[in-house]
Amino acid sequence: MMKIKIFALITLLALAFTGCANGDQSKEGSLRFQGEPDYEQYVGERVMMISGYWAPRHTPEQFQWAKECGFTHLYLESKYGNPGTEEYAKALELADEVGLKIIAQRVSKSLPFTEDKVDYSQYECFAGHNVWDEPGKEDFATIAGDLDIFQERYPDGEAEFYTNLFPLYASSAQTGYDTFEEYVDEFCKQVVSKIKYNRSISCDSYPLRRDSSRKINYLRSGHLVSLNTIARAAVKYDAKPYFFIQSMDYGTSNRAPLKADFALQVNTAFAFGIQGIQHFTYMTPQDAPGGEFLEGQTSLIDREGNKTERWAYAQEINREIAAFDHVYLSFDWKGVMTVRGENENDAGDDFEMLKGVIKTHERVKQFSSTEDTLMGVFTDENGYDGFMVTPYRETTDNATATVTLSFNEADSAVVWQKGEKRMEKLNGGTLTLVIEPGDGAFVIPFNEVA
Repeated sequence: MMKIKIFALITLLALAFTGCANGDQSKEGSLRFQGEPDYEQYVGERVMMISGYWAPRHTPEQFQWAKECGFTHLYLESKYGNPGTEEYAKALELADEVGLKIIAQRVSKSLPFTEDKVDYSQYECFAGHNVWDEPGKEDFATIAGDLDIFQERYPDGEAEFYTNLFPLYASSAQTGYDTFEEYVDEFCKQVVSKIKYNRSISCDSYPLRRDSSRKINYLRSGHLVSLNTIARAAVKYDAKPYFFIQSMDYGTSNRAPLKADFALQVNTAFAFGIQGIQHFTYMTPQDAPGGEFLEGQTSLIDREGNKTERWAYAQEINREIAAFDHVYLSFDWKGVMTVRGENENDAGDDFEMLKGVIKTHERVKQFSSTEDTLMGVFTDENGYDGFMVTPYRETTDNATATVTLSFNEADSAVVWQKGEKRMEKLNGGTLTLVIEPGDGAFVIPFNEVA
């Protein structure tokens, strides 16, 4: 019995010292979350993928511009040369020169994945294949077969198997399923769960809408459900969640994004733990105008190869992402909290449509806002909590939000906002954030070392 007691005492002491070293781990309030957490060691190691769909023309200037805009990856379409041609090889060489990663696009949905004969091993830029964009139920078996071939070609996980799913607002005729949740889960069962390395799941949903008849801008209903469903599936299937944001106007109801709209889409994605931001598109599609792309509708680079105002907007949000991705990617997403604002409701029924919303949190005494607000909940490997605070409102309403957070066991907080870090002293555990339209804030509460 004495040996058992001594062993138990030693074990408790070891756990106590381990907890102090990691910053969280005694249950006594004064010792928990003590000291500012440091993530500087992860700069350059934990880097977020920022990709652009539709690579530009294959010139040194165009690829350098993409790099300067803050992109890490480009989707390489076959519009300027199919795999195996000199023009295609030129794009890979340019990406190597400027330091961009390339996601190779499937040549055609009507052709087997094996039609791409390029030896990508000779290019440092090669990141993987985008095997299918927006597949339906009838495509899942083909993609699963492609995955088998892909993993034979890249057995050590040196390349990533990309696919991108429909959003919530796709019809059942497109997805093949009665509900969006079933569609996502079945794809994960049949494909994502069988990926051995670098699992990822991606989706697109474009929220920026314009009702010309009523002359109002609004956010698409269900956008948050697409994000939440992908985020929850990523946790369930141990995959990295990626998401496309709207970087251009298209059709008759999808308006052109302003600077604040780029920020809103990114900060909203961060509230759901998204780990890769993808712009639709980088280059304006060259088969436009026509179909869903109309005359005068452009993305970051127009049809003549010139920068548009959206290039600068994207550069700014990409800079903000890169400034703190090493911090954000040090946390695991646990879910999302919501609060209705004191002002007029703008999120519609999106908040009520979300599944698995966290109602209470042991660190949060109060969470209130003048605007409808999301708060992503995160935890790092040492037990520190992080909270991604994103007011969710149409940006052209020009509504600045005041958010009040009160924390248990915290007298200080690290706040990341617009890519800048600052320290805040808390009064009774309370922090007040002023957040401009589209912006958000990542908050890490802690106790200063006495």
